[in-house]
Amino acid sequence: MVYQNSESTPRRKHTREEKSILQDKLLTRNIVIERGVEQNDLQVEPFRFIHEIFQANQWTSVFVPVNVYTRLVREFYYNIEDIDLVDSPSFKTKVSGKTLNVTPELISEVTGIPLTNEKPLPFLETEPQPTKAEIMAVLNPSQKLVWDENKNKIPIGYVRAPERLLTRIVLQNIWPISRNSHVTIERAMMIYGIITRVEFCLCTHMVLTMIELHDDHSIALPYGGLITKILHATLPKIAANEHMESPEGYFGKATMMKSNAQLRLHASAAHVSQIIQDPPAASSLESSDTQSQLNKIIDLLKAQGQSIEAINNRLTTQGQSIEAITTRLTTLEKDVKYIKDSFWQE
Repeated sequence: MVYQNSESTPRRKHTREEKSILQDKLLTRNIVIERGVEQNDLQVEPFRFIHEIFQANQWTSVFVPVNVYTRLVREFYYNIEDIDLVDSPSFKTKVSGKTLNVTPELISEVTGIPLTNEKPLPFLETEPQPTKAEIMAVLNPSQKLVWDENKNKIPIGYVRAPERLLTRIVLQNIWPISRNSHVTIERAMMIYGIITRVEFCLCTHMVLTMIELHDDHSIALPYGGLITKILHATLPKIAANEHMESPEGYFGKATMMKSNAQLRLHASAAHVSQIIQDPPAASSLESSDTQSQLNKIIDLLKAQGQSIEAINNRLTTQGQSIEAITTRLTTLEKDVKYIKDSFWQE
């Protein structure tokens, strides 16, 4: 992510042909829809630190999902123009005939996230940055995994469970990416900065991310939920029949349980031994509440199994009935043929 100041080289404008190609691609690109977060799960260890960070930064609005106007979100990106990266990132766009001036101030007004400094990231390219060893010491405390200096990303399984939940939230809601099976060095530095309480302006970051991923047509369009909130706040009216898509399920303890199971399965299949084990504190995941939920799921599966067996029995009975009917029809056909033959012989 490059953030220009007043002395930076001006951003190159697209030719008319380039803009046309870019716009056509925007109409078919996927949209990243922010997922909700089970905030009750963040009230207990080992996830409490996530709630404390987001509450201190006044970022908790990113935990609240909304259904997304996918067509209008694509229209939002399709009409982006007048991009300004000098001093503070901003751009204009048009949705349903209304021109919108998208700025960090607008993001702050819609989300309630405060404007702090104007830094879009915890660590700018011109500032000292954490080493890979320092990042791993935060993302996976007390473990001895090493981030290869020749690699730009690590599997998300290298991140310990509590920090992995924060990582999943960042990769979906804060700095979206099409695939979150790996963590790039840029996003890892952001997560490191969030955990170590390095101040930056999330509103500025979001505007700049919209601009950058609008240009990079190989990546899904970010912030479907945020843009829908902007449209609700700025458009006079949205048609009641406008198509909407719902986000996936909430992030929470259950997400980490599923993630741990998947990681162990993949590791077993690939004969990989370096899978991060959860810290002892994470044993709270196996609480009585969780066990109760698992028992309910098991009971439900058993009930479904019995229902399926009953359906099979009914189908078997119906199959036998059909066979009997078929036999009777065959007999009737023989009787009819016999009567016809007898009639003509007379």
